[in-house]
Amino acid sequence: MGLVRRGSMRSPHLRRVLTRFQASCRVALAAIGPLAVDALALESLHVPRDYPDIQAAIDAATDGDQVLVEDGVYGPVDFLGKAITVQAVSIGGASIESSTTTAVRFVSGEGSDSRLIGFGIRGRVGDTPSGGIYCEVGPRAATPYIADCVIGNCDASDALAEGIGVHGNPTLERCTISGNRGEIITFIGTSAGGGVFGAPTMRACRITGNSAMTGGGLVLFDGARLEDCAIVGNQALVGASQYGPIYSYGGGLECRGNDVVLVGCLIAENEMWGYTDFEGFQYGYGAAIAGGPTLIGCTIVDNRLYDGEVGGIFGGGVLTGCILRDNDGEQGGSSFRYCNAPGPPQGEGNFDADPRFDRARGNYALLADSPCIDAGSPTAVDPDGTRADVGSRWFNQRPPQADVRVGAGTNRLALVSDSLPVLGEVWSATLRDPGPPQPWRIVALQGNRAPGSISYPFGEVLLDLGSPLVFSRFQLFVRRQATFSFPIPKRLELLGIGVSLQGGTVGGVIALSNALDVVIGVPGDSLP
Repeated sequence: MGLVRRGSMRSPHLRRVLTRFQASCRVALAAIGPLAVDALALESLHVPRDYPDIQAAIDAATDGDQVLVEDGVYGPVDFLGKAITVQAVSIGGASIESSTTTAVRFVSGEGSDSRLIGFGIRGRVGDTPSGGIYCEVGPRAATPYIADCVIGNCDASDALAEGIGVHGNPTLERCTISGNRGEIITFIGTSAGGGVFGAPTMRACRITGNSAMTGGGLVLFDGARLEDCAIVGNQALVGASQYGPIYSYGGGLECRGNDVVLVGCLIAENEMWGYTDFEGFQYGYGAAIAGGPTLIGCTIVDNRLYDGEVGGIFGGGVLTGCILRDNDGEQGGSSFRYCNAPGPPQGEGNFDADPRFDRARGNYALLADSPCIDAGSPTAVDPDGTRADVGSRWFNQRPPQADVRVGAGTNRLALVSDSLPVLGEVWSATLRDPGPPQPWRIVALQGNRAPGSISYPFGEVLLDLGSPLVFSRFQLFVRRQATFSFPIPKRLELLGIGVSLQGGTVGGVIALSNALDVVIGVPGDSLP
């Protein structure tokens, strides 16, 4: 051990503690040994240390390899069908750019084990209809995994564009797709899907500030699935060709199919810049959405018409647990359940009320007195274990807490929470002694269901020892501190449970710490 002198282990209890600790270490090393060997077997190719650019590293890589890229600007890449991970060492520190062609290509049937993580991406529409990321569709369809990327400011001038930011059916997580803009006056074709064109799977992505003739933010096809995404501030602008005006659909998104599903998404502040000809004929439809998607727990608000028809949803839409209001012109939609919409529309659980957004935060979160809280389907549950709220931003009624309580302030040891006690995660607390170093000691951490305060000569006990004991832990005090870790099972019945904890030394000189009053909860919503 190196911490205890030979001959000093006179306590049988201490010998048992140390023996169990040493056995645990041997078991842990035996368990991780094979995993460490497997990890070392994977090749890591470094750019620019080993290879001058990313494509050179991809050329040399084989399936299962990892390409690690230092900060810098690099040229366009093609994954060549390889099941590899290309990852920026620091998120956003490296970028893949091209002023003449598509920045990233997946055109050889790549699957989810072809991974691109952490890059800025900017390119130009040229020999493919996308400037940022092009994923082949059809017989050689590519479905790569892309995460933590910023795909922005791609150029689509003088080009036929479909998905100026992203084209195809990838899985995208935590990506921002912004500032991609298509032509509105053309003699060669239209621009569709300023941000995305295809049937992707998207989670926690932000699609903002994109524009195209149709589908300012996205054009989605059957099979598209979006969860916890924000589609904000995109524009669809009626274009013109040598034949006259071109129809425009969906400032936020256009759906070209009946199997498009959005869950927990915010669709707000998008714009339709339409056109009415001299005979009164309209060429722009749906400031928020055009088409008939399935919308579950979404917020569709503040979408604007600058000429055209329907500020909300043009063409249908099946809505459950959604907020649809305050859009210019007609709100749209065809089927409603447990929704907040003007009227209210016919259907089970619908109502018409001010949703009470927290305008100070500016992200359409709900205030504590919102009528949308606990007003969703009674069979649906929010992550905090309560009945589902209406809209994309559920109100967290059970946030995690870890509050310090010092009592009279006479206790010497310091107990601090290293993180918040979140359901399904590991929570830890560290006990420290700010005093001078002392020989090794055993310390205890005890948790009871209720706080208390009883003074003794050795310190103040800040627990109600008559309340149920939740746990007690013992371990060595090393270098004047000890960290206790607790995996919290992901069981909804644990939400809201409170525990008061206090630490202290055991045997010899007794010293106590302050208390921690913790409540198991869940973090806030994850909408970007």
